[in-house]
Amino acid sequence: MRVVYIVLLIISALVLSFTVYDYNSLRTIRNDAGLDIGRKTANDVKNHLDSIFTYARGSMEGLVKKIATSQPNEAIIKNLIKEQSEKLNFLSGIAVAFEPYAFSPDRELRSFYYQNMTKKFIEIEDRYNYLDTTLETANWYTKTVKAGKLSITKPYFGEAAQELSVDFSVPIYKEANGNKQLYGVLTYSISPDRFTEVVNSFVQGNSGYVYLTNAQGNIITHPNRSYILNMQILDFAYTQEQKSMVDKIISTDSGHLRYTSPYTGVPSILFYQTLDFVKWKVAVIYSFTDLMGSPKTLERKITHIVLAGSFVVLFILMIGLKIYQWETAKIWQLSVITSVLLVLNIAALWIIQLDLDYSEELKNTTRVYSSNALNSYVSKRNYEKKLLGKQQFTSIPTGIFIEELLVSDSYNMSVSGKIWQKWPIDHDLKDNRGFHFIQASPQGRSVIVELLSKDRLDSATWLYTWKFNATLRIFFDYDQFPLDQHYINVKLIYPDMTDDIMLVPDFESYEVLNPSSKPGLSDNLFLPKHRLIASYFSFSSMDLKAFFGQNRMRTSPQYETLEYNIVIKRRFITPFVSFVIPFIIGASIIFFLLYSLNKRKDDNSGVTVMGVVQGMAALFFSMLLAHITIRNKIPSPHITYLETYYFVIYVLIVLLIIIVVMYSRSDRYKFLNYKDNLIVKAVYWPAFFSMLYIITLISFY
Repeated sequence: MRVVYIVLLIISALVLSFTVYDYNSLRTIRNDAGLDIGRKTANDVKNHLDSIFTYARGSMEGLVKKIATSQPNEAIIKNLIKEQSEKLNFLSGIAVAFEPYAFSPDRELRSFYYQNMTKKFIEIEDRYNYLDTTLETANWYTKTVKAGKLSITKPYFGEAAQELSVDFSVPIYKEANGNKQLYGVLTYSISPDRFTEVVNSFVQGNSGYVYLTNAQGNIITHPNRSYILNMQILDFAYTQEQKSMVDKIISTDSGHLRYTSPYTGVPSILFYQTLDFVKWKVAVIYSFTDLMGSPKTLERKITHIVLAGSFVVLFILMIGLKIYQWETAKIWQLSVITSVLLVLNIAALWIIQLDLDYSEELKNTTRVYSSNALNSYVSKRNYEKKLLGKQQFTSIPTGIFIEELLVSDSYNMSVSGKIWQKWPIDHDLKDNRGFHFIQASPQGRSVIVELLSKDRLDSATWLYTWKFNATLRIFFDYDQFPLDQHYINVKLIYPDMTDDIMLVPDFESYEVLNPSSKPGLSDNLFLPKHRLIASYFSFSSMDLKAFFGQNRMRTSPQYETLEYNIVIKRRFITPFVSFVIPFIIGASIIFFLLYSLNKRKDDNSGVTVMGVVQGMAALFFSMLLAHITIRNKIPSPHITYLETYYFVIYVLIVLLIIIVVMYSRSDRYKFLNYKDNLIVKAVYWPAFFSMLYIITLISFY
């Protein structure tokens, strides 16, 4: 037998080695693929911005020549810079300023600044003296004159542009009597903020984002505007310990590192590249989970490793403890070892399930995490309607903020908070209400909505804000109770479904859109039985199979539904203490009754066949009561994971009664009579935990 165990140990070790290799290979492939995505994104952003700055530099050189060779005519100069400024929509504007009396003998200072946003010219000298070397806002002129070549200012708030600006300036020289004389300075004023949407369009996945820093590592563009000039390249004002990381990024051209992003609050990877022309840093951030993809396959590989490792440990202990010698003590040692290993395998599956991320569950919905994803979805739906010759959707930005949430039972949820919408000024909003909860409970008045305000947001937009309190009919799947994770989807639709109105997320009103940061949920929101995991927006199509009396050619029974999704996970400790521990105690009582049973005449334990039957009857009713309590708390139409444990107890009770009767009434069954029913007693816990392991494996693998 020892040789057999050694052979089995070698086979188990080989299987374990393969599972470890398989796991590491898959992890390496996932990591390499994820890193390739991050590097490609950073490189694509770098190449795009480099091409923009290269084109801008060529444009500046051409414009300098035209200004230097043209007549000092206001109309000509204005036409030149206006034409060039409007071609380059990433510019805040173009300015040209001249040396004292160089443009006109009648005026000492003369300048023209064309602002792209307002489409108007500004005379800079009316705002400040651009020759003043003590003014930071005049550095674009004074430092360029001093350097005599291209200069780039640090980011500053431009008085003329009225926004954060970085100025690219070159001196203009004019030929006079065979000599070059300083004529003025041409400046391309760039607002880094304008690059935010452009650079984020390169992001793949659900929750990545891009920002830029200057050569010193100061953030100059970021989805969160409060970070601009206030944070360093790692998204936060670093401590002394983190200074070396920042210094490394600033001193190297490209690379990546892992850290926890304060913007999203989740473990992330930062990829960075350096622009060739301006030496700015491109920082691309991906959450680790989003970049590496679903960890479900890896978690299955871990299950294989734990199982294979359990067999290796089992055979090592069997050989070391000489359990192949079938003595009573050795049999009990084998029973204990096997039971412990099975418990560890069950615990591993539990831990994996508790660590399950929201991204694991894919619904029949289209998730949108960014403005780019939203625009892509809306364009696709409008294109489909256009092909059918139908009117395109009018998109209404809609936001939601949840202040209170209560999961009442398996089918109902109470929720309260605020909803706001941005409507065109010329649209007549019927009954001052632009949304409808399609999951409203049919019992009583389940939805209460009150208009809080109607404000003029700008010349073309009304901002409506409502507060609401609603009871919604939402199905909660408790099949995996108490390790369950729920997806609450609050569905909103415009009340008049024949108006071709599409409610879309108002992303501009949320500071952070990463699902793990839980946008739209109050920080004071607390669920006693659940943990809040994530929140995000999505779309789904709802087929009502009705045209509501409208012309079939003009409408469709498919209606676009905006969904606000909340992911919650049950707090495990309460059901564990309430239901799992009593279950383990019940299984222990069965074992102690079985262990105490023997045929020795000198036995004084008092355990008889009738005593066992009576004890099992009492245990059955106590377990049944606990089972009923679970059903009352979790009114699910299906059998939950925890309930299957109680069915195991019922089976054990029946088997114990049968075994006791067979053991006490007959000597024909040798395996029952071997050393006072030793085989059944020793097999009890391994068999018990084997059943639980198989059930757990089927439920969660």
